[in-house]
Amino acid sequence: MKNKNIIISLFLLIATIAVIAVVYSYAPKPVDWSPTFERKKDTPFGSKLIFENLKDVFPKSKIVTNNKSLYDHLDDAKLKNTNYIIISNKLDLYDVDMRALLNYVADGNNVFISTNELSYHFQDTIGCYFNMNFSIKDIIPNKVNAKNNYTHTFTNKSLGKNYVYNFKRMFDPTIIYIADTLAYKVLAVDDKKNPVFVSTKYGNGNLYLHSYPYAFSNYYLLYKNNNEYISKCLSILPEKTTVFWDEYYKKEQLENQEDFSPIKFILKTPALKWAWHITLLSLLVYVIFRVKRQQRIIPILKPFENTSLQFIKTVGRLYFNKGDHNDIIKKQIAHWLEYIRSKLIIPTATLDSKFIESVSEKSGIEKYKIEEIIYVITDLKNGGASKNDVINLYKKLEYFYKNSKR
Repeated sequence: MKNKNIIISLFLLIATIAVIAVVYSYAPKPVDWSPTFERKKDTPFGSKLIFENLKDVFPKSKIVTNNKSLYDHLDDAKLKNTNYIIISNKLDLYDVDMRALLNYVADGNNVFISTNELSYHFQDTIGCYFNMNFSIKDIIPNKVNAKNNYTHTFTNKSLGKNYVYNFKRMFDPTIIYIADTLAYKVLAVDDKKNPVFVSTKYGNGNLYLHSYPYAFSNYYLLYKNNNEYISKCLSILPEKTTVFWDEYYKKEQLENQEDFSPIKFILKTPALKWAWHITLLSLLVYVIFRVKRQQRIIPILKPFENTSLQFIKTVGRLYFNKGDHNDIIKKQIAHWLEYIRSKLIIPTATLDSKFIESVSEKSGIEKYKIEEIIYVITDLKNGGASKNDVINLYKKLEYFYKNSKR
């Protein structure tokens, strides 16, 4: 019964988790209002629909998506008669990217930029300033005020002069201030007659600047007749063989500023990039040659100490202090006879004159020295040894060991 209750409880738990998972998967997801302007995003401020309809605006052109920085893409490309479209919430260019872009335009290409904010150095270089008066935090659904519309009107005849296009006023827009009015041509203004779309000749190419990127989003493409507005803005670009659609600066500018690293800055600046690579190469060369020139320190190992002699002396002192002289003499005699058998290969069963002669001949010890040893052995064999007898026998045997040829 107890096991049955456990099985039922587990079944109910699994069923509950499954129901929650199904409900969660089918629940409506919150709308993502972040201004990504990415070509694969179908969110309100993505640009999936814009990108898919580019072919209608440029039917004879090849559409190419670019995921590299302007410097990496344009610096050595030597491109001519192409178009480049950048739609981004914020376009913050490094100096090398800005130079690459302006050189690209000067070579006879066209660039269309729609953004809320430009890097100040770029604005100062081209003499055109973007004035942004809103926060991205304001771009949420409950801020929409349908009663207040924000309008754009083309001022160029080729685009349809005086025709008004409406946008829901979700936030205060960005306007363009032109330092040199003779260098720029105003193509569109807002409801307060502030420029929002301008163009200028730069070298052999053209630079088009637009300050309302939200017009090029999925949300506004489907709002009233704004698809026509988008088409006219982009059609200002001449028909070219290739149209580059930028994706790099959309992702980069939406990254959290905490993700920025010094290494990223170094690698984006050519001089610092070269210095970085040279430094790394120098360190690698230093490590390689340093390893070859310097050998690892060899530790000093102390040789194993031979304690056999100490052991023998210790055992000898124990026997000597014990006073059992007969036992010490027996061990000395036994050790000497074993030496004769193993080293000189002489039998020790009979200690006669023949034995003495053989030992003397093989060891090189004088005959009388061996006779003295045999005499002491014979004399002390029956016991009664004294301390002096032990010392006397030790000296004779020690002389034999030291002077023996074997």
